[in-house]
Amino acid sequence: MLTPDNKARLIGGVPCIIRATCESTSSDEAVLAADARHSLTVATIEQTAGRGQRGNKWESAPGMNLSFTTVLRPDTVNPRDQFAISMAVSLGIVDAIDPLLTEALGIGASSRLKIKWPNDIYYNDLKLAGILIQHSISGSVIDRTLAGIGININQREFTSPAPNPVSLSMITGREYELDELLGLVLKSIMGRINMLMASTATSIDNLLDDYHRRLWRHDGNSYRWLVTADSSIITGALDHVGRDGMLHISGHTRVFAFKEIHPLLG
Repeated sequence: MLTPDNKARLIGGVPCIIRATCESTSSDEAVLAADARHSLTVATIEQTAGRGQRGNKWESAPGMNLSFTTVLRPDTVNPRDQFAISMAVSLGIVDAIDPLLTEALGIGASSRLKIKWPNDIYYNDLKLAGILIQHSISGSVIDRTLAGIGININQREFTSPAPNPVSLSMITGREYELDELLGLVLKSIMGRINMLMASTATSIDNLLDDYHRRLWRHDGNSYRWLVTADSSIITGALDHVGRDGMLHISGHTRVFAFKEIHPLLG
């Protein structure tokens, strides 16, 4: 279990502060401090105002899931390549959860673990984790990135209007020690991030390859998409995601940024 401690201690080799409760780990004073170090993480047992994508509230029962924010200092990554950070974080989570699925459900289960563009983690068509990436750019340098992450672990019932939540426990039928799992996830994320920072050009190409192998609905089939600007619905296969994070749909010349288009479930 996670034990509150307002002093940083190493979990998975990463300095972590564990709050008993907070509104949102992404607004915690420790991660916003000017001298917050690379990899510093604030996790909380209870998050009362967790934020999801597009301003949605992130539901998390106290003491049941992982809710945390990690400070990154990716100063070797050019701002034009900032989507690589999002890929590295999402792939790091997949790296950590993948073997747990294989252990519980056998070979083949991990193939159902996907990344929904740009960085939600899905199991089949169900949402297992959400990531909120916030960059602070100074000139030609990404000064700081806050990676706010929520992963559904042991919660079995969800009451929010979110259409498709699922937890790791619901998938595998097992209960998990949150401190151990937090360590695994942080170690995997920082492994991906540090590799990116050490060799940016090569790492971005590798990240793109790994990302597309895990990309949800990147299967050649045609799906319906809601275009935000005019609420129109288009149809097409997910062709690829560019190095800049833009989504390309087969049969359409327009490319889409995050929030400009949403896949329709069902």
